[in-house]
Amino acid sequence: MQPVRSLPVLALAVSAAGLGAPAAAGAATITLDRTCYVEQTAITVTGSGFPAGADVTLSGDGAYGTAVADAAGGFVTVIQAPINPSIGARNADIIESTLQAQYFAGAVQSTTASYRVTNFAYTVSDSTGNPRKKRTFYLSGFPTDSTVYAHYRIGGKTRGTVRFGKAQGPCGQITARQALLPSAVPLRYGTWKIQWDNNRSYDAKALPRLTTNLSVYRTYR
Repeated sequence: MQPVRSLPVLALAVSAAGLGAPAAAGAATITLDRTCYVEQTAITVTGSGFPAGADVTLSGDGAYGTAVADAAGGFVTVIQAPINPSIGARNADIIESTLQAQYFAGAVQSTTASYRVTNFAYTVSDSTGNPRKKRTFYLSGFPTDSTVYAHYRIGGKTRGTVRFGKAQGPCGQITARQALLPSAVPLRYGTWKIQWDNNRSYDAKALPRLTTNLSVYRTYR
């Protein structure tokens, strides 16, 4: 399932793709279809070198699943990535995880694979003050190498669309210097909806999509 997330409101006042690295125990190994996952998305686990018919338990850092090795000692199964306890999109918010596969072959044996878990989220360095001032945005969890656009809407209409950048690395990250309301977007007071997705034009049903609200209001002196 493609990720969809709505994030908390911003308020401001203004005046006027790779394989998981396996660590083998004996001949048995497990590999993962990626090296980084958005929390609670699917992880495809491929096992090889297990005893035929072995019951395999997959666990670690909040992930869990089971599999049965076939006659050739292999299996393919899908488990869910664990929850990332952080909520941000910076490098420091990505967690390192280990998946362990345990099975019985005269004694309990195990092998592991490592991976990372990110959020489908954004973080902004400063969410107050002049909306035209540039600040640093961090986004994570978009498909690697995909171009991300931000759509700015108020009053039920799209007032502007800005190219935010290209998602980099296995965790689909973007770091961009941008204003809360870029100069290409007219300044209006009220509650804006901002949606990040991979479409050049706004689509309320775009997948994946990341949305938040931005409140822009006057202050009187």
